[in-house]
Amino acid sequence: SMASLRAELDGLREQLRRSDASNNRRCEEAETSFAQKLAQAQEAALTAAREIKDEHHGIVGECRTSLASLQSILDAKERIAAQLHSVQQQRREDDRQELKSQLQQGLESVQKRVSELEAGFSNEQGVRTEAVQQVDVHCSRLGAALERAQAAWLKDAEQIRSLCPKPGSS
Repeated sequence: SMASLRAELDGLREQLRRSDASNNRRCEEAETSFAQKLAQAQEAALTAAREIKDEHHGIVGECRTSLASLQSILDAKERIAAQLHSVQQQRREDDRQELKSQLQQGLESVQKRVSELEAGFSNEQGVRTEAVQQVDVHCSRLGAALERAQAAWLKDAEQIRSLCPKPGSS
C-alpha cells in the first residue's frame, strides 16, 4: 500500500542519513588519527635533529680541545727540540696516531648514530605513508558504498513512482 511504501521510503531515508553521519564520523576519526601520527613523526624527527645537533657540538668541542692540546704539545716540543729531536719525532707520530684513532672512533660513532636516526626516520615515514594509504582505501570504500546506496535508493524511488498512480489519473 501507499502508506507502507512511504514508511519504507522514510526508513530508507533515515538509514541513509545515519549511514552518512556514521561515515562522516569515521572519516573524522581517521583524519584525527592520521594527524596525531603525523605530529608524532614530526616530533620524532625534530628530537632526532636536536640530538644530532647536540652530538655535533660535543664533537666539535672535543676536536677543539684536542687541537688545542696538540698545539700546546707541539709548542713544548719545539722549545726542547735541540735536546730531544729523536724523542720528539716518535712522540709526535704517537700523538697523531692517537688523535687519528680518536677522531676515527668519533666519526664512526656519529655515522652510526646518523644511520640509526635515518633508519628511524625512514620507518616513521613508512608508517605515515601506510596510514595515508589506509585512509585513502577506507575513504574509497566509503565513497563506493555511498554510490551504491544512492543508486539503490534512486532505483527504489523510481520503482515506487512507477507503482504510484499519478494524481488525477484514477
